Amino acid sequence: MLDDIDNLPKAVVFDLDETLWDREVDCSGGPPFYISRESRNTLFCSRHTPINLYEDVPFIFDALADDARVKVGYASRTWEPEWAKAALKQVPCGAEKPVNMWTIASGSGWGDHSKVSHLKAVSSQMHVPLESILFYDNEMRNIRDVKPMGVHCWYCPDGLDRKGFIDSLVEYSDRVRQK
Repeated sequence: MLDDIDNLPKAVVFDLDETLWDREVDCSGGPPFYISRESRNTLFCSRHTPINLYEDVPFIFDALADDARVKVGYASRTWEPEWAKAALKQVPCGAEKPVNMWTIASGSGWGDHSKVSHLKAVSSQMHVPLESILFYDNEMRNIRDVKPMGVHCWYCPDGLDRKGFIDSLVEYSDRVRQK
């Protein structure tokens, strides 16, 4: 999938809650988390409450895990970053070399403050300029906050899906080609 795109971003950074999965992880009941035996799209918390990854998220992360050209990061306002990390560690990804959604990450920004500080932290951790980051979020306020920094943004109000992911990469590639 990524091979079809001419100019990939150096990094993709994801919001978590309601972008990759359907609820706020800090309201879930917390660890230990475990993945469903029936579907890797469903994660359960300690209260056995499901956290459902959006349908195409495993496909997207398989592609990212199997292609080292694009770094992965997370930017979340969660009040429980350790819970988010624990949840990410339970979700397998990668067809060629099985890993999990946390181990493929090169950077992260957490806390109840602006995504501006999150993206600056991720950019610094990854040694990737803000202009080379493609950021996904379900909240327009976060898109508006970080776009002036030069970050390429993709708004996914109903969560990230395969079409949106591919369209965002094509849009990013086109923008880079036009410069």
